[in-house]
Amino acid sequence: IPAVLVLILQQTLLIGLSESIAKERETNSFEGLSRLANWNPNLLIQGKGLFYMLLFGSYGFFFFIINFYVFKIPNRGEFIPLFIFTSLLILSVIYLSIFISSFFHRKIVSLQFLTLTSYPVFLISGYSWLYQSLPFYLKGLTNIIPSTPYFAAFTRITQMGAGLNDVLPELIHLTLLAIAGYVLAYFRINTIMKESQKNQFLLNNSLKTT
Repeated sequence: IPAVLVLILQQTLLIGLSESIAKERETNSFEGLSRLANWNPNLLIQGKGLFYMLLFGSYGFFFFIINFYVFKIPNRGEFIPLFIFTSLLILSVIYLSIFISSFFHRKIVSLQFLTLTSYPVFLISGYSWLYQSLPFYLKGLTNIIPSTPYFAAFTRITQMGAGLNDVLPELIHLTLLAIAGYVLAYFRINTIMKESQKNQFLLNNSLKTT
């Protein structure tokens, strides 16, 4: 159950946030959001991400605290390591969602694409198909999915009582994914903002000449 809940948490966040960004681009409200952020990509990303961080953080609390208690699932781990890893997972998916959704101009296309990827992500997540049994080319692909290091650490923390020192490689892996996701999202949003400013400048000039 916990492994499936991790995938549900990841995919619903990925699809939900991506739909939000794609809708703003489709309805041309992204420029207004950029103005609200004073054309600062970091403010836009963090402002957008904060809401989803709080929302899905509460979902994560319910999934991994309440469900463990209700379904009598053994949990030998401590709260702090699980909290850190879950926070990093959500953060990584937020940045990944913003980056991916920035390439879509229509909400329906974003939904179709991300829904289509849900089953392959589940297949290579290391849950239904053991990571050690994956072909080498799929191992490289699965390593860029945030749930991959999270699964490995989550299992060791909850079932073996591992501490942060015991799951340090997974912690570094997930941290690097979060950093890489932020960098990609930043440059992509910055590019879109510059294009929007350029289009607005050209529009203003054309109105002045007429």
